[in-house]
Amino acid sequence: MERKVRSSRVIEVGTLFRGRYEVEAVLGRGGFGATYQVIDRDALDRRKVLKELLPDREGDAKAQDLFEREARILDRLDHPGIPRLDAFFVDDGRYYLVESFVQGQTLEAVLAKRSRLPEGEAIHIAEAVLKILKYLHELTPPVIHRDIKPSNLMVTEAGGYVLIDFGAVREVLSVGTETVPDTTMIGSNGFTPPEQRVGQAYPASDLYALGATLVKLVTAKHPWHWYNAREGPVGL
Repeated sequence: MERKVRSSRVIEVGTLFRGRYEVEAVLGRGGFGATYQVIDRDALDRRKVLKELLPDREGDAKAQDLFEREARILDRLDHPGIPRLDAFFVDDGRYYLVESFVQGQTLEAVLAKRSRLPEGEAIHIAEAVLKILKYLHELTPPVIHRDIKPSNLMVTEAGGYVLIDFGAVREVLSVGTETVPDTTMIGSNGFTPPEQRVGQAYPASDLYALGATLVKLVTAKHPWHWYNAREGPVGL
């Protein structure tokens, strides 16, 4: 079924984009976009992920900017722990990007099955994610993910780890010796560091979010159980 104008906000299974990307299933919906599992007819039916800017955000200039930024930055990234961009296009006024499909499950899904992870496993996860962050933060300019949490980290069937959902990604630009932070408040409650809540983010902000993620993994409790931005440490 070739792509056609849709009244529904959920893309139908079988819909074909650009004559090659055929929708197989809905994967999820977030604040800015919906994601679908597709097969690429031009790549031996290899599975990929199609991400669409939600129709009700199409007129939102900031949402469009974030979506285009995600594609632009993904296009220059090359790391086994990061999905590869396959395509970015606008069709019938809607924005789409296609990226590699990660076979595995999120750490959020792992927690739902196992409640909590042992310290040794959490350390192994930390080491793997730190390698990804080292790659991102040492780029010129540095790239900040800004939304690290269990649902954005996947463990593959081969036992590796992949950082997904770059919808909040940001490059840190510098003017002379002064760092120019982003002024957009974005992130997830409990995992977002204090400076990011007031519209600033730096490479260290990702380290804070990773720390909060590890707390969730080993305690099975949301980070806000241990720390409140207004009151400081709680629940200890």
